[in-house]
Amino acid sequence: MSDFYTEYLKSNNKRTKLEQKLDEYNHTMELIRTILPVVIIILQVIILVKIIWNLNHLKSLKIHY
Repeated sequence: MSDFYTEYLKSNNKRTKLEQKLDEYNHTMELIRTILPVVIIILQVIILVKIIWNLNHLKSLKIHY
């Protein structure tokens, strides 16, 4: 009779090369997964500010668009 942990260790030895390689970079992938959404939100805010500023600028010039 084998317990869960023993079965887990046995199955862990049968991991593919891809799984082993991805496991090496696990922390790096988590860091990227954490940082990327923040960068995207900052870029979206910058784009929105530029759009709003351009609309206000056009209104002040009294140009019809």
